[in-house]
Amino acid sequence: MDVPVPAGRLSGHVAFVTGGGSGIGRAVCIRLAHECASVAVVDVVADTAEATAALLREGGAAAIAIVADVASKEGVEAAVETAWNGLGPVDILVNNAGIMGYRPFLRLSEADWDRTMAVNAKGVFLCSQAVARRLVAARLPGTIVNMSSVVSEVAIEFQSHYAASKGAVRMLTRAMALELAAHGITVNAIAPGVVETSMTAELLADPAVAEVTLPLIPLGRAAAPDEIAAAVAFMASPDARYVTGATLAVDGGYLLR
Repeated sequence: MDVPVPAGRLSGHVAFVTGGGSGIGRAVCIRLAHECASVAVVDVVADTAEATAALLREGGAAAIAIVADVASKEGVEAAVETAWNGLGPVDILVNNAGIMGYRPFLRLSEADWDRTMAVNAKGVFLCSQAVARRLVAARLPGTIVNMSSVVSEVAIEFQSHYAASKGAVRMLTRAMALELAAHGITVNAIAPGVVETSMTAELLADPAVAEVTLPLIPLGRAAAPDEIAAAVAFMASPDARYVTGATLAVDGGYLLR
């Protein structure tokens, strides 16, 4: 879907986008670069990170690819330092990296639980702390945008571990917003509903799943990644400078049900 973009709104800003190599993260990188931000594309997969960064550079943006696992403190610290040294002070953090799986609760393994919480919740903590500490030390304002989900508010079968991780993100967003406001750092979250990405493609391609899922969305369709990216760009922009601690549902009305 083509969305009018106010080019230049983020000129002079540096964004650090986790999970930026594909899906929603890739769309976020493209949108922020289009609005003239410099972008550090951070991903655990080197090829996808570099492909996205190369695409941004082809479009005239300053962009670098960084390989990092957001669940590793050492990896996160190194990635933030690389971005800071390569592009300048990171004042926009988008905590987008996440994993999702479908497991019946009674068959959910400890390993699945631990990895989901490590990436989806611990990763937000580690990246936010690393960036915020540098901003505070440099006495610079900034903004953090976390990727939550509608499952932070409603339960869905076979996603107890994912829902728990996104519920943690929702509350961490509010707690960080409260503490970081005094330093001029805003913290908000985006809660997507069903989005057309590689994680959902197989499910949505199943007619039985689509027949059950799509009628629950008042707008009648899944979101495109760039529609989520547009909401992230708003939260990262000066237009949202007086918004903090909020979670914006971008779900086609799903939560209205």
